[in-house]
Amino acid sequence: MQLSRAIGFFHGNIFLFSTTIGAGIFISPKGVLKSSSGNIPVSLSIWALCGILNIVNGLCAAETGATFPRSAAVYFLLKRTLGSCVAFLHVWIKLFGYFIGLAAQSLLVASSLIQPFYAGCSPPELPKKCLALAILWSLGLLNIRGVKTVSWFQTLSSLVKVAILCFISLAGIVLLVMGRKENVSRFESALDAELPDASQIAEAILQGFYPYVGSTVLVNIAGEVKNPSRTIPRSLISALSIVTVIYLLTNISYLTVLTPKEIISSDSVAATWVDRVLPSMQWVVSLGISMSIVDTTSCGILSGSRILYIASQEGQLPRIFSMLNEHLSPAAAVIQYQNPDLPRPYKVWLPMIFASLASSAFLIFMPIIQSPKMEHIYQVVFVLSGVLYYLLHVHFNQGSVYSEKITCYLQLLFNMSPSEDQENYISIEKH
Repeated sequence: MQLSRAIGFFHGNIFLFSTTIGAGIFISPKGVLKSSSGNIPVSLSIWALCGILNIVNGLCAAETGATFPRSAAVYFLLKRTLGSCVAFLHVWIKLFGYFIGLAAQSLLVASSLIQPFYAGCSPPELPKKCLALAILWSLGLLNIRGVKTVSWFQTLSSLVKVAILCFISLAGIVLLVMGRKENVSRFESALDAELPDASQIAEAILQGFYPYVGSTVLVNIAGEVKNPSRTIPRSLISALSIVTVIYLLTNISYLTVLTPKEIISSDSVAATWVDRVLPSMQWVVSLGISMSIVDTTSCGILSGSRILYIASQEGQLPRIFSMLNEHLSPAAAVIQYQNPDLPRPYKVWLPMIFASLASSAFLIFMPIIQSPKMEHIYQVVFVLSGVLYYLLHVHFNQGSVYSEKITCYLQLLFNMSPSEDQENYISIEKH
């Protein structure tokens, strides 16, 4: 058995919609506007710039997926260029930071679903956590059914949230084109806002990057993408371009109905917008937020499990994570330019690589420079603690006897067998 290549161009777009369009565009797209001093042209320009930079970053990642056409292609790139230890630290960060994020997302969904039963007060923690756990288990069981089943779920949920955003966008455009005096004057008065300084623009760009996070999902599941050297870059260009346009139109719609001050002070911009335009449709916003988070969480489980699957194949995690069930899914994983000679079916333009490096460095160092905190030191210590685990359990292979016993038990419990795609598409040993 091996992972099947079942994701084509259409579902590639769907997966990108799933991971990129989150709850942020519904709840708080105000960070860019606030950092832009309420200047609408600057704010919209930054949204467009961040969308373009996100496409550039995605295309750079697409070259990795084409060069290493396997799941967790970034892992193989790190292992070949920087060594086994650095590749393991990539898995270490994903194993804790990434999956903790998925748990936090499930808590958000549970909170939004249970809140109507506790009007006027905060819901108790126990039922909220139980519901969040039920959501995670449900999405995990869905992923165990295989990538084809997940693809159809992602299609349905993505179409729902895209349809809601299109409704908000088109309604705002209609109101603007109709030229109602209050709408036009509100938009025109905001154009006279003062220009932000350089530090404010930098902060606005930082705020604008996060709604676009998720463009590397196809690289993480490249082993299940049909013709990855062609499908991944085409899907990235089309899907992320559509997302950028939707984000721009949605922000224009918000600004047509609400003033910049109202947007900045709102806890949920989409809810405030609907309250002004169609008060009886508040449930639509709640549906959009819930579907966005569930959609992103489901896709995150799929993407994250493939990283564990490949790391297990390479001997850096217990073998149980690299075994497949009858649906060709790593069930246990769901539950839990140094090489110019490499063949590159798809090659990104060199200036794009420098732009991607610059934007990545900006995202890493800008928060540290702006507001240095002790948490940054804790993060470094956490990453370095992965080196200790690597030395004990991977390099010196301590505890392997107990690991084998647990693997045999879980293999029988989940009815799994080792996959047959252990061979490397590209040799990961340095020449």
